[in-house]
Formats: sequence, structure tokens, C-alpha cells
Amino acid sequence: MAGEDESVEPDSGTPGQKLKSVCSELDSYVEFFNRTSRHVDILWCNYAGEEVKYQTLGPKIQLLCSDSESAGATRYQHYSVNTFVSHPWIVRDSNTGALLRINQRRYLLPVAYDGEGYRTHVYIDIPVFSLKDRCLEEIKKRMDVELLSATEIPATLIQSLNESQAVTCVLYDD
Repeated sequence: MAGEDESVEPDSGTPGQKLKSVCSELDSYVEFFNRTSRHVDILWCNYAGEEVKYQTLGPKIQLLCSDSESAGATRYQHYSVNTFVSHPWIVRDSNTGALLRINQRRYLLPVAYDGEGYRTHVYIDIPVFSLKDRCLEEIKKRMDVELLSATEIPATLIQSLNESQAVTCVLYDD
């Protein structure tokens, strides 16, 4: 599937390092809400950095009600999980494998339970890509990267192409 080869790395640390769980000391209680119109897989990154599927959530549902107060309301599919602070979670599109966003980030590192009795709500959305990332992806799809130096593409973009990680900009219809 497209996007499945897109590995997730920590925001800081050694390039190529996998996102993985560390310890199981501080409890965290999370509830995922799918705000997209597609099926999504909720995945835990285990101690070896492997993605373990916990749940597939269906798309959001637009309610059609005769009650004027509820008309047009949206119901989000959701999933609750008990986890730990150092356990990262990611979400992928079930059909394409593309990495989605959790609270506008590539992955979730849960926060510690605060004793208030509430779960931390997190929201799954489709990523927004920069024009530069979209252009770099299109160039990669259409050209051999080794031949770029013979083109009129600016040197800074060629450098970005050579240094960039696999960026998968999947076109979404939401």
C-alpha cells in the first residue's frame, strides 16, 4: 500500500531512529476521535519500534435529523485506550497506509493521567502539506533524482530532494 514505507521518527534524536515505547510507569488514558471521512488504523509503536494495530475506526458520520437542533451534526467514531506516557501512537489511513495527524502531529506521546477522571481527547485529521513538499514529491515521481543537476531546478531544491526523507503527500478528497 502507498504510504506504508513511510517510517515515523522521533522529532529529535538520531536520524533513522525508530519511534518506540520505552517504559510502562506513568499511566495515561486516551480517547481517539476520527474527524476524517475515511477508515483509519490506530497503531501503537512497541518496544522494538514495530507498529501494532489496536483498532480501526470508521469515518465521521453526518447526522440527518428532523430535529432542527441536531440537523447537520457530526458524530465522530472514537476509541479509548489505557496506555503509558512513553508509549507512542500513530494513525494511518486503512486503505493507503498514509500517515495521518493526531492533534496536528505525526504521532502522539500521551500525557500523564492528572487524577481528574477524564481521558485525554485526541483528534485524528488529514495532514496539510506545504507547496514545497508537494512539488518535491511530484519531481521525485517524475524524474531520476541523479539527473536533476542537469536541469534548471534551483540548487536548494535539488539539495532538499537529496536530503529529504520519504515524504508521502497523498491526495485526499475530504
